[in-house]
Amino acid sequence: MTTAWNNLLDTLQMELVECGVTDVIRLVHEVIDDTPYKTKNYEQYKVLEEDYYIENISPKYKNAKNVIKLAEVSDNLVNDLLQNRKSVRDYANEEMTFSEFSTLMSTSFGWKETFVGAYSRREFPVKKTNSQGGINYLDMYLFINNVENIESGIYYYNFLKHELVQIDHGNVRPIINKIHYQNEFITYANICVLYVADFNRVSWKYLRRSYRFAHVDTGIAAANLQITAESLGLGSCIVAGYLEHEVEKYLELESEELPILSVSIGKKCQL
Repeated sequence: MTTAWNNLLDTLQMELVECGVTDVIRLVHEVIDDTPYKTKNYEQYKVLEEDYYIENISPKYKNAKNVIKLAEVSDNLVNDLLQNRKSVRDYANEEMTFSEFSTLMSTSFGWKETFVGAYSRREFPVKKTNSQGGINYLDMYLFINNVENIESGIYYYNFLKHELVQIDHGNVRPIINKIHYQNEFITYANICVLYVADFNRVSWKYLRRSYRFAHVDTGIAAANLQITAESLGLGSCIVAGYLEHEVEKYLELESEELPILSVSIGKKCQL
């Protein structure tokens, strides 16, 4: 690193040392939130693909000589699910059953077991998805459009009781469309899942590093969600383009609660 970079880094470290952990995390999160709607720089993502050569593997090992050819994959359920899974952006105008929805929630993000004595607790529950230190700091919010026996609206999933908490009700398609400003297809999905990290519940242990692992844990949770959806014959698509300030407004999030990822789930169109 250059001397100028080191000097800048030292200055920042001195300034941040007086800040609380969640304040620093919030600052980093704001810096990397560069959606055009926020920065007003509408040209920054208009990159011509022909200007770049896209590497598929590390160039260092493209022509390696000391290699070992591995065996072909044997038939197995997990491989079939991963082989068939792909991003789905066309959803059928068909209701998701209550059973499908319930299975999707429980299998991907539900309660798994209870540990005795963890974190000085007589009973400490853990989910079926990973989390740093086993701490339950990731929350799942849902914008529900078309699910059997569930009113359209905004919900919070309580994994401990395997139940939905209604935050708001009514047609949420306009809200979904506003949040996902460049991805209209999500408004036709049966549900839209928003993962939110509450850093008050984890930063006490992992401090600033908790911000890194929040993204890792969310990625694992989203993978579980997509694989479960595929097993139920449902389509899914992870969405990078969404407006965080709109998510924070509609979910009424506190300053230490940060949106991490959006995923649409819906019935596949039958071709």
